[in-house]
Amino acid sequence: MRGYYGYSGSAFGTGGLLARISRHLNPDTKKFWHFDHLKASLIFEEILFSTRSPGQECEVIKEIQQMDEVTFPIIKFGASDCREKCPAHLFRFPLSFVTDSLFQSLCGLGFVLYKLSQI
Repeated sequence: MRGYYGYSGSAFGTGGLLARISRHLNPDTKKFWHFDHLKASLIFEEILFSTRSPGQECEVIKEIQQMDEVTFPIIKFGASDCREKCPAHLFRFPLSFVTDSLFQSLCGLGFVLYKLSQI
């Protein structure tokens, strides 16, 4: 289903944030994480990231749950071990959604927006 998809996850493992983002952007990585199974169907445009504390991925989901147009296309996707009872860590907005409101909301939580077109 077409739309704007987002995934809220953490990057506190080996290599940290740069390693995790590089892995997600590389279509040739071994399928290990839930997200790896979606990469071939996605066009990456923007990355929002934060270097705050672990567990912030659930804070993101709680924030976007307040937005009327958000849906969770695969329940529990990326959240099978979530302690906050998030519906999923993969979310979707329709193509008609104005993403600026999402970015403003998350930037208010300390996130930085990185547009891949700026590379």
